Amino acid sequence: MKKWKILFLLQAIFFLVSCSEATIPVFADAESFAASLYSRAGLDKNGLYCEEMDESLAFVFGLNKEEFDQWVDHALCYRQMVDEKGQTLYLFETEDGQDSATFAKKIYEGYEFAPCDPSEKMAVACSGKYVMLFKSTQAEVDAAVEGFRALSGGALRFKKAQDHLQ
Repeated sequence: MKKWKILFLLQAIFFLVSCSEATIPVFADAESFAASLYSRAGLDKNGLYCEEMDESLAFVFGLNKEEFDQWVDHALCYRQMVDEKGQTLYLFETEDGQDSATFAKKIYEGYEFAPCDPSEKMAVACSGKYVMLFKSTQAEVDAAVEGFRALSGGALRFKKAQDHLQ
């Protein structure tokens, strides 16, 4: 009888673990996460430069400075030095992972393409405490989202994309 109870308990634990949301691995910092994302998506890192973002750029995402400070702990922007595709990765590390989906939705809804932006598509995705906004060609955006999904163990809490109608 005890064997059945132990077997039942092990099956219940296995079931609960397999049904839980996969969590994104912990990275040392946002820079290492971005490097892993570019590698996983098969994107070229040559000529890539990084700049930190602060609340002074909140307007780019349809936010005010207070909202940016409320949600964002660390934000980076990756761009190619020479680029004709408009490839840009914005990576946000949020204060609290629980609010990352709300933040992702807010920046998705607040983002507008500049008229001179050559990118074809933009996508916003989040998992854990990380939120990604990536824009470029359709193929590169799709690869970045799939890379982000792979790094997060398959679990995205928010994912939405839009085409840039030029």
